[in-house]
Amino acid sequence: PSLIMNDWEDLFRTRSESSLSRMIIDGELDLCQAPPMPQYDEMFSRLVQVQAQILGIWDAIAAEDERTLKQLLFQKDMALCKDTNGRTPLHLAYRRAYQPCIDYLLKLAPEAELIRDKKGRLPRDYASKVVPKEDPKHALRRLESCLSSWSTIDSRQHALP
Repeated sequence: PSLIMNDWEDLFRTRSESSLSRMIIDGELDLCQAPPMPQYDEMFSRLVQVQAQILGIWDAIAAEDERTLKQLLFQKDMALCKDTNGRTPLHLAYRRAYQPCIDYLLKLAPEAELIRDKKGRLPRDYASKVVPKEDPKHALRRLESCLSSWSTIDSRQHALP
């Protein structure tokens, strides 16, 4: 949501830094729209770092960069941050179908699995692309069985009357 200059000043004047930080984490406040407010420079710079950390989390998941994600997600509450649509990092990880990120996020903040976005969707609702990993031995047996049935069909077609 875009605020006008007076709204921004009122927001910074009436809210604590931790309250503003919580608004950023909850996806309710985007500092990219904020006008220059020299009287709040110190607090603003700390809040910008929180927002940059959150943007880094989204980017790490989108890039399937588990290492960077773990570096940015050293606090549990950051695993529960939300975008403007109410989606958590776990929502995006399921959408990307990147299992290492999903596993890490569930380990760090299992309650994220119960958070619904603004459309009422749970993270698992974004899992349409997630395909369970198959045991390689089972996959090989299935392939051998398939090839075996094909060769049986093929030999029947070429059999002499």
